[in-house]
Amino acid sequence: MNLGLTTSFIVAGILLLSILTMNMNLSQSSTQLTMRQITETKSNTINEILGKDIPNVGYKEMGAIPSPIKDAQEGKIKFEGDIDNDGTKETVIWEYNSSDNTLTRDIGGTETTFKNVSNFEIEYFDSDKNKIDISLLSELLSGAQSERDKIRFIDISYTLQSKEKVGGLGSSDPKYIEVTWQKQFTPINLRL
Repeated sequence: MNLGLTTSFIVAGILLLSILTMNMNLSQSSTQLTMRQITETKSNTINEILGKDIPNVGYKEMGAIPSPIKDAQEGKIKFEGDIDNDGTKETVIWEYNSSDNTLTRDIGGTETTFKNVSNFEIEYFDSDKNKIDISLLSELLSGAQSERDKIRFIDISYTLQSKEKVGGLGSSDPKYIEVTWQKQFTPINLRL
């Protein structure tokens, strides 16, 4: 066989493999970017709703609702407030289910479920910013309302995952795209 022809086939093969590898890397990068944008958009939706609900703990147009927090757990908060500012007190429940990675918001029996939440934690603090022990707060653990009435600050953090794993080219394993969010809330009606 001709040496020039053989060399041409080898160079063409290397060039073709390089183009295919570049195309696969570009495709993977595009998929990761798209998944990140979708996950961040879903996270922003949760952020907006939490950012509206939690500051309204105990809110009532003509003053605060007494003892508005009815249950306070590490993955659940149940409280009263006039969330939609219509003069009617609603009961709002945010609850995390770790077995199926869902976060549920229940307001007056209407549920909204957010999927692919891999972590959701709530911490509660008193007026001196001392963390309050969950066992003193949780209705499930016979926590007292008088202890829940000491809550002044609420820290919420969660991690939201993409629906599918991405990656896996070369030596890397496919991974979920994750967006983590954390915020401390100071509902004004808890300070009254």
